[in-house]
Order: sequence, then structure tokens, then C-alpha cells
Amino acid sequence: QILYPYEDAILWIPRDFNLKYQEVVFRAAERFAARKVYWYLNDKYLGATSGNHVITAHMPVGWHEVFVIDEDGNKDTRKFFVQKRES
Repeated sequence: QILYPYEDAILWIPRDFNLKYQEVVFRAAERFAARKVYWYLNDKYLGATSGNHVITAHMPVGWHEVFVIDEDGNKDTRKFFVQKRES
């Protein structure tokens, strides 16, 4: 199950001290932590996690969809909106 972001969330992406936009942190929970979870963002493979199911990505402004599937075929998806302050 995806824990973050929430469905239809609006995420404001902050800048770091070098004025670069930070990454979005995605979190999921798996009943059996040792199982791998495979992550997809807008139908592109992000990577796999096991144990601590956290992965990050830089995001452009707009609507996005994150999708996870575990080794047993259990899956979840969330749509969310990314917003950035230009100044």
C-alpha cells in the first residue's frame, strides 16, 4: 500500500540551500518487509525497494501517477499534483 503521497494530494516542492528543487519522497508499506516492491512513476520504472520501502524522484509541475507492485502481484496506485514556487 502506498502511504505517501495521498490520492489527489497537492505537493509543494521546496528548494534547498543551493536553490535546487528537492525530490519527492514516496513511501509504501508491505506486510512482509523482505519482499521487493517495484516502483513506477508515470509508467516509467523507478526502481525496487525491500525492507524500508522509500524511493525519491525529481518531479516537474503537473499531475503524476505512482504505481507499486510487489513480488506477489499486490498493487496500489496514487495520483497527485506537483507545484513549485518559482520565486
